[in-house]
Amino acid sequence: MDNLNEAELKARHEQQAQDRRDAGRYTLEDAARFVAENSNASADSILEKLKKAAATDRLTVYEQGSNEVLKNMPRMYVAHGKSFRFALGDEEAYWSALNDWLEKYEPRLDCKEFPNPADTYAAKGEAVRGIPKREIMAAFQGIKWDYDHWGKNLATPSDALKACRAAMGNKRTSALWNPADIALYLLDEGVQLKKLDAVFNDLTGWADEWREKTALQRN
Repeated sequence: MDNLNEAELKARHEQQAQDRRDAGRYTLEDAARFVAENSNASADSILEKLKKAAATDRLTVYEQGSNEVLKNMPRMYVAHGKSFRFALGDEEAYWSALNDWLEKYEPRLDCKEFPNPADTYAAKGEAVRGIPKREIMAAFQGIKWDYDHWGKNLATPSDALKACRAAMGNKRTSALWNPADIALYLLDEGVQLKKLDAVFNDLTGWADEWREKTALQRN
């Protein structure tokens, strides 16, 4: 174990939190603090609501550092054969899912939106890596969905697909998607690694990122 003093540990935790924000991910505790700092809500109250939403699948969450949707939460047994799941607060949710939760369950709360990390990169003058929807539809057609269904599901994406979006679109420009993240989503859905590898034979410039993100699965 690293022998770090209190200041060094605090600096490490702050850097880890910043790295999560840069990726558009927040622990439920971080998310509650963000809401409290940008509204008149209580962080403790928001945290309890977020934990309940995660435990009842009204907010999609992930284990720290993982892209797999977290389902295996602790359970509290209240009677013979009866139990309920509960979240701990260190689960992570994406910025887009948190914004959707605020809009649906706290519509009167005057809180600014969780920022899209792609907008942050653009503001810093950093390039956003992604490809338009039609290229995703063509690259992955026949894998899980046909071409048209890919279009429909990207037009109204699930929380898991929203996490694969590199940049929001508008009336003039198409949204951009990260094909490596799309493939990771499909891998979690049970698509074979070999089948997904074949997609990147035709996606110039994305094979290295795909290989890097699936290094553990290849060991």
